[in-house]
Parts: sequence; C-alpha cells; structure tokens
Amino acid sequence: MKKLVTATFTVLFLVCAAFAASAAYYGSDVRYSGLSVMMLPLDTADISAKAGLDMGKSLLLFGGESMSGERYGWIMGGYAATGSRRSPGGMPNAELTLSMGGMILEKIMHHQSTMTFIIGAMAGAGQARLELVTGPMEKWDDIAKNPTSNNVSSVFWFVEPYACLRIQVADFVAAETKIGYSMSMSDGIWKHGNRAVEGTTRLGIGGPSITFGVKAGIF
Repeated sequence: MKKLVTATFTVLFLVCAAFAASAAYYGSDVRYSGLSVMMLPLDTADISAKAGLDMGKSLLLFGGESMSGERYGWIMGGYAATGSRRSPGGMPNAELTLSMGGMILEKIMHHQSTMTFIIGAMAGAGQARLELVTGPMEKWDDIAKNPTSNNVSSVFWFVEPYACLRIQVADFVAAETKIGYSMSMSDGIWKHGNRAVEGTTRLGIGGPSITFGVKAGIF
C-alpha cells in the first residue's frame, strides 16, 4: 500500500513538473503560487468510539499550490496540505494528523480585470496518522522502557471538484474562495510501523468543504 501511494505521488509530481516546464517554455500566460486553508469535514465516529475520545467533526488543512497554463485553456498544477487536531481534555488524549497532496486541473469560465470564476478539481493521495497518548513522559529513559504513546497510520485517495471565485486585489496578488465537495476512498486498514493492525476502523474524510487562499503571480 505504501509503495502504491509513493508511486502515485511520483507520477503526479512528474506530470505537474513536465506541464510546468512546457508552459514556461512555450510562454504560458497564467503562472501563480499561493497558500490556502481548507475546512474539511470528517466522520470520526468509529475512531472516537474505539479510542474513547472525541476527535471532532472537521479539520483545518494548511497548504499551498503552484499552477500554470493558458487563461482561456486549461490550468494545471500541484497541491499539498497538512493539518491536525487533538482531542479535548487531559490524559489520555489523541492527535489526528492528515497529510495529502495531488494534482489540480482548472478551467477559467469567466474572466474580468479584477474577478475570475473558475471550475476545477484536485485528486491525489494522503495519509492519516493517529497518535494515542496515555500518560506523561517524565524521563528520557521512559521513551524506550515505559512508552506512553502509540501511533497508527492509514492511506487514502481523494478527489474534490470545486467552484472558485478569485478577486484580484493588486497587480500580482489575488484572493480566492473555493466551494467544493471532497470524496475519499480507503480500505480502513491501519498500520503500526510496517505491521497491519487487526480489524478495520473507518475514518470518513470528505463532504462539503470551503477553502480560502492568497495567490501571487500572473493571472
């Protein structure tokens, strides 16, 4: 499974790199990069029940992207993001971390001097990591002799179609708002190190999402 995720990231990276290189060579008229924050819905009922902790129903993902293409053609690029949230209260507690990345494909539907309407989609793969801490770590020797934490991880694939409104606030700076619907697929298998944990635990990643971003470049 890990090899498949690595291969997915590699292929997506090579495709995006080749597209960006060709766009730069042939004189692409849209080139920009930026940062974004996404509110992503989660279904953590299964994890919360098995861990005995409240893992919440959403997660903030902080990421960035780089895009290039033609203003009245296709725009393509890459995206990466990560985010985490910790269960409330004292010990024991748990922290859920999501890391994801992939490819973006966009089409400008309407363009004016200060406003652009875009439809697009992003697709890729990611990893969910759950760390459960049962007590404080008071001494360095406790790390090996008396560990008080365990972590497991699982991989997933995702796709998200979206609509985007971009407002140009300066010559080379724009603000974006994206409304999308994120969907994911996972086998529910979690691993501790390289060994699969017996049984499956469902983590639902997806639903209506909203993303705010700031971009800099040529629009």
